[in-house]
This record gives sequence, structure tokens and C-alpha cells, in this order.
Amino acid sequence: MTIKVNVSDKEDKSGEFQPLPAGLYFCIITDVEPKASGSDKNFGKPMLYFRFTIQEGPYAGRAMGSNACLWDGALYTIINLLKAVGEYDNCKSGGSLEIPDAPEFYLGREIDVRRGINQKAKKENPTDDPGAWLEVKGFAPHKTTSGTVAGSKSPGNNLLP
Repeated sequence: MTIKVNVSDKEDKSGEFQPLPAGLYFCIITDVEPKASGSDKNFGKPMLYFRFTIQEGPYAGRAMGSNACLWDGALYTIINLLKAVGEYDNCKSGGSLEIPDAPEFYLGREIDVRRGINQKAKKENPTDDPGAWLEVKGFAPHKTTSGTVAGSKSPGNNLLP
């Protein structure tokens, strides 16, 4: 027995999955999900998982994600993200930070997302495909610049070995 289906042109052109290369990508935050850490050291501590969808360039429509830890001593990602969307100063009160955990606070915001090499993963797994070493490394406010297409590498910005 077989199942007959109609294949779209887009599906017909699909091929082997290619990881997103290192570079800077103009994205929109399209999903935010509260999570809890599953690591032994920080089990149950709060996190937010962010999904970013690329808006321009050859990878438009592709998505990438990143976890942001929400506990003392591990706030680098969420602070960088809040600064990139222009909300850090609004969330900071004295020496503390009130981190919004409602997805609606973040959804639809424009942000530039930088992918780069995770040196620890590269060192621990030197024979892996170099694409496996890539991850979200940082965020910046989105700025439109002439001559540069977000999602494409500029000359001299090749982070792969």
C-alpha cells in the first residue's frame, strides 16, 4: 500500500539540512518559552528559551534559539538581550534586575543575533562537523546599514576554522 500526496515546489527543492553559518542576523523574536534548568548543578532554576526568526538575506525564514538563565551569576545572556531590545535600564532597579517573564514582553521585537563558535564544544569534540560548534553568542540592537545584508558574512568575518 502507498499514500499518494501532492508535493509543492518548495518541498520538491528541499535538500540536506545546512546549519546556519557564523555571522550577524537581523531577527524577530518569534517565541519565548519559560523553562527550568535540567542540569545537575542548577536543576529547576528558571530560564527563558528564545526563538529568533531571520528576516533578511539568504537565510530569511530560518530560526535559531537560545536559553537565557535567570539566576544570580548566570545573567549574561538575558542582560545582553534586554540591552539589545532597549529595555535593560527599564528593568534595572538599584542593584537588582526585574526580568520580565511574560512572552508578550519580548515577542515581535527586532534584534541582531550573532552566531559564533562555542570553543568548549570545539575542544571537546574536535572531529565534529564545524557547524555543530556554532551557537548564539550575543545580541545587538538592530540597525539598518547600507551595503550590509544581515545574515551574510562580511569579508574577514569567517569564524569557521
